[in-house]
Order: sequence, then structure tokens, then C-alpha cells
Amino acid sequence: MIIIFLVLNVIAKIFFISRPIEFIDSVAFPDDTYISLFLAEQIAEGFGPLYGENFTNGFQPLYVFLSAPFYLLFDSDKIAPLYAALILLLIFDCLGLVMLMKTTDLIVHNKYANMLTGIFWVSSPYVLLTSMNGLETIISFFFIVSSFYYFFKHRKTIEGGHSVRQLMVLGVLCGFAIFSRIDNGILAAVMLVLIIYDKYKNREGAKGLIYSALVFTLSVFVIVLPWFIYSYLYTGDFFQTSGEGVRFQNLSLKNHFSFISSQQLEIVLYGIRIILIKNVSLIVICSLCLIIILLRYRKTTVQELKKRFHYIFPVLAFCLLLFCSYVFYIYGMWFFKRYFFPFVFLFVIILSVLIDMVLTSTPERKSASVLLIFFSAAILSINLTRTDAKEIFFNNNSNSGYMTIGKWVSENFEDGTVIGSMQSGAMSYFAQNVKVINLDGVVNKDALTAAKNKRLMDYVREMKIEYIIGWDANIDFLIRESEGFDKTDLTKEFTIAGFKTWEREWSVYKVNYQ
Repeated sequence: MIIIFLVLNVIAKIFFISRPIEFIDSVAFPDDTYISLFLAEQIAEGFGPLYGENFTNGFQPLYVFLSAPFYLLFDSDKIAPLYAALILLLIFDCLGLVMLMKTTDLIVHNKYANMLTGIFWVSSPYVLLTSMNGLETIISFFFIVSSFYYFFKHRKTIEGGHSVRQLMVLGVLCGFAIFSRIDNGILAAVMLVLIIYDKYKNREGAKGLIYSALVFTLSVFVIVLPWFIYSYLYTGDFFQTSGEGVRFQNLSLKNHFSFISSQQLEIVLYGIRIILIKNVSLIVICSLCLIIILLRYRKTTVQELKKRFHYIFPVLAFCLLLFCSYVFYIYGMWFFKRYFFPFVFLFVIILSVLIDMVLTSTPERKSASVLLIFFSAAILSINLTRTDAKEIFFNNNSNSGYMTIGKWVSENFEDGTVIGSMQSGAMSYFAQNVKVINLDGVVNKDALTAAKNKRLMDYVREMKIEYIIGWDANIDFLIRESEGFDKTDLTKEFTIAGFKTWEREWSVYKVNYQ
């Protein structure tokens, strides 16, 4: 069954990748895609993670390092590496599907219960647009699922919990998860707690607990320590500062709100809304299964749920901690769709448990088949009638992505012009005839420090920036984080005609030095 869905998945993703790159850029690529790939190009050319004037660690390293060879292979071509990156992500997308179905296979008894996982993955526009977003999201997802699969598979195979070898393998998987996205440190923490709990439950002494924890932790660090050293040698920081930049932008947008405030509640509710909307087909089927289970309620139902809950709880704990880390600290509301992509795994696990209970409690084969067909049709109809599905199949707009502004800057400014922007990725990638300075602080620690000290406009002048290009919201950020900003500091030259990015117009401002 996995092979069938793997083939269908490849067909669906290849159909998407075969579209013009301008279209893919318009519906799937955020500006961060170009930041990552620009840094991959810089590393390939021997410059290291150089962005503008400074080295940065504001990127997720595994994806960037894997993408760097594309720029050696295709030399000065800017488009071919984008397609190569998509092929790389397609490989991890397929691996993610395989590991997802293998994980649910561990949980279900009915051989057809796993079918809904494949149907959801292949037909979901959320999965397609997230896995093909030109970023590390699907790579991270693969290592998250692989870590849980390995943990579940070997949890009960040896008396007293996992063996030393299994702890080492699990640590390596979690290490690669962190290497792919730094927030997967939460995954490693959850696994460490589970390992200690298993050892404690099996009455191992303090020595055994500490030994197991050390084996796992050291295995994690074997993978991530080289990155931390690399980061420190180039930037003086062990950990990425990009999260701090995202957090500061969101705080600035919300007037640096306090923890207990309506703005904080708004972020929490928005996070919940994104999770519910993006996983609606899974949630609907889970709800229907739960209703059927309750209508057929028996004592064994509760016992069965309790028995399966040990699969749900670890994933639930990871997802809840991930959710809290973003809605209460990092923020970055505009990135919640990809930050909360691991919730797909949680809902797939829950669905697998519930659908298996429904099918195994339906003795008549014909009735079980009808239910399975109904659930499959429901998932397909919900997924394929979503707005983002219509964008994939029927939207022919090919100039509403970040690529357009990047190419426009390249074509409309003289070589060597110094340009500042809060959203600088596509400009850096496509307009390498000019000098682009990042101003939002995500890949520029100096800009972030200046913004925190309310002297961002002073930093603009220190860097001899001639023009600032951005949305109105970007200029508002500059004004808010520049104490004593005067309207004469900038002159609005014009609003760029002919295209928008994500429905927002770009404007060009000249920096005044007198």
C-alpha cells in the first residue's frame, strides 16, 4: 500500500514542480526561501554564510548545506538550483510519507486503516505547499516522524527499555532533527524525558538513568556540535539569532505588548485557528470516528483508547510544547503555517487510532468498506475544494511572488547601489549587481541590535544605504524602531506599479543625508 501512495505522491508533486518557477514562487515560496538559497550559494562559492556586510547564523543549516552543491553544479544559473532544491524536498517529502505510514502501521490492526493517511497526504494542498516551500520544513518533518517511529518501534523490544545502541540511533535522529530546525530541540527534550521515564518505570537505579540519559544526549551532540562550532567561528554565537529577530518584529508590530494582554491572546487564538484550518480534513474525520465510537460505547472502548494513548501522548507533548514556544515567546504569526506543520503528524496519529477502532469494531466487511470509502471521499472532497487547492490548479498568476521584486531591483538600479530592506531575500538572490542590507535583523545581528536600541535609522546611514524598498508595514517598523525619526529622513520616490507580493505593494524610498 505504501508503494501505491508513494507513486501517487510523486505524480502529484511532479505535476506541481513542472509548473513555471514564477508560478511556484507566487504560491509557495516565502522570502525566506531566497535567504536560505542565497546563503547556500555564498557557502558554495567559498564566502561562508556571508549576508551583506556580516556573517550570519540566521538559517536552518542542514537544508542550506544540502543545497550548496547545486550552485557548484549550475554555476551562475539562478533558476536551475531552485528546481534542484524542489527535487531535494520532493525526496524528503516521499521519505516523510513512508515514515508516516510506517509509524501508523505500528499502531493499527486493520490493514486498511492506514489508507486514509496516504489519501490525506497525497491530496492535501497544505502538505504540498508546505513541503514545496523551498525551505527546510519537510526535512524537519521527516526527522521528527523518523525519531518517533524509531522510539515507538523499539520501546518494548528490550527488558528495561531501549538498548544502548537504540539510544544512540535515536539520539542521532534527534540530532539531525535539530540540525534541520533548531526548534526540534523540543523533540530531543521530550525524548529524553520519555527515556528517563521508561528507565524509571522499569526500576532501573540512578546509575542506569544517568547512563541512558548521557548516551542519548551525547549522540544528539555528535550531530549538532559541529554546527554550533561552525556558527561560533563565523558569528561569535552558538545559537541562531534569527528567532530573536522574528520575536522582536512581532513585539514591535504589537507595540511591545506584555505577556498578559489582548495582543497575547490574539496570537494564541490565531495559532489555534491556523492549526484547525490547515488540518480540517483530519479533524473532521477524527470527529466522525469519535462519534461512531461513542455511539458504540463499550467498556473495552475506554480500555482500548488508554492502550493506544501511549502512541498519542509523546507526539501531543511535543506539539503542545512547540505551540507554546511560538505563541508565548518566538511569535512570528506570519510563519505559523509552517511552524505548526508537525501538527499534521499528531492528527494523523489520532486518526489512525480512531479509524482502526471503528473498523475493528465493525465486524461486517461490507459495512467497514462503506465507512472506509465514505471517509476517503470526505478527505478528498475537503482537501480538493480548499482555496489553496484552487490556487494550485486554477491560478495562473505568475508575478505575485518575491521573485518579481528581486528581478525588478536587479533591472532598475545601477550596479553597486546600496539598498536596505526588511524583506531582503529575493533581492539578495536575484539582484547581485547591487548591495542589499537586511534591516529586520533575522540575518543581520547589527540591524537587530540597532532596532532594539531604537536607532535603526542611524544604522541605515552608517551603512550608507541609498534606498529602502518595502511594504508600508516594513517602513512602519523602521519608523517605530528609530528614536527621533523625522519625516525628512526618507523621501518616498514611488510605489512600484505592475505587481504586488501577497497582495501588498512595494514602495521605493530615498534615504536623505542632509
